[in-house]
Amino acid sequence: MSNLYDIAVYGASVAGYVAATALAKLGWQVILLDVPSTYSEQIEPSNADWIPADTFDVCPFLRRIRAAVVERPFRTVQFYSTDLTSKIHYRTRSIMGFTLSIPTLLRKLKISACQEGIEYRRYRGKPEIVLQEQWVLISQSGASRRRDIQAKILIMAKDSPAEAAFNLGRPLRGADKKKFAISEMSINLPKSKQGDFDNVMHIFQLPVADRFGMLFGMSNSIITRIVYQNQLSTRWEEQIMQFATRLQRAGIIPEGVKFSKAKITHWFPPAAQALELDTHVLKRTLLIGSAGGFASGITGAALDASVRSAIVASEVADKALKSNRCQETLADFKDQWRDDIADRIRPFTTPLRMIFPMALSNKMIAARLARAMLFGENI
Repeated sequence: MSNLYDIAVYGASVAGYVAATALAKLGWQVILLDVPSTYSEQIEPSNADWIPADTFDVCPFLRRIRAAVVERPFRTVQFYSTDLTSKIHYRTRSIMGFTLSIPTLLRKLKISACQEGIEYRRYRGKPEIVLQEQWVLISQSGASRRRDIQAKILIMAKDSPAEAAFNLGRPLRGADKKKFAISEMSINLPKSKQGDFDNVMHIFQLPVADRFGMLFGMSNSIITRIVYQNQLSTRWEEQIMQFATRLQRAGIIPEGVKFSKAKITHWFPPAAQALELDTHVLKRTLLIGSAGGFASGITGAALDASVRSAIVASEVADKALKSNRCQETLADFKDQWRDDIADRIRPFTTPLRMIFPMALSNKMIAARLARAMLFGENI
């Protein structure tokens, strides 16, 4: 008494909604499973993030909701030395990227997906997934078997690669490597100061190697971050508070802005883990978004890579559903995503401690560093 679908998408994430909507627009019967995370560590930002402007070009329905989800555009990347006394900028005439609210983005994506006819089902606990030759069976223990789901293809779009592999009962080589960590402070601004952070993404060299700071503006707040590329510390709250205090003393954060009500979070993005996994294709299953390790190996940002992995997966799944060799066609995903996404998430081969001083003394290097961080271009 199972419910039959062409596609089941596991995870109400950005990648999950994008893949589900793209496949529903192609005419397939799609169900999206909103499943709670039992993973002990947060792996994606829950408050705010930024996205390169060209991400909207690969996803038409994402482009249609852009005006409703973006908070601030930026055309300038400003780099600062460790002592904050030296700085250099890279500016373009066109918009390089946008800051946006994650809750707003997810809400608008859900509305868009449901308008395309996907079925949405929310779970209180994790369902059991069984990968079969012709179907993927999804059931929840203790629930009526009438709520069991059979899908021709499953797309995993939530949790880390290690957690996704555990849920599928399929160990993946490279899925347990955790290197990155991001600590973030969201600071409310008075109305008189809310326009001070328009149009600029600030990036800071820090005294410790393999980490750097970021600051960008939202509609009524600013976001400060420390990106730990080798996860060297656990003193998250202390260090982000010290960082914000230094920026205020230097006049970058306005005097008088209070940190007492600031919200501090930290998470562990699967930065560039996609490059290390032995496969993203299991039996009738594709791994995308955070579940596939699609996040920048430089900044840890995941929105761009998540959207792009979802678009590639939807194209491959569409072909597989039309083919009489479904599993063989799904295998094309591993080559297609590498052609389209690998360079955008690849980490630097040169250490940051060597690149930053060169960028601060040379505008051409600063431009290349900015484009490498935002678009994954070769520095």
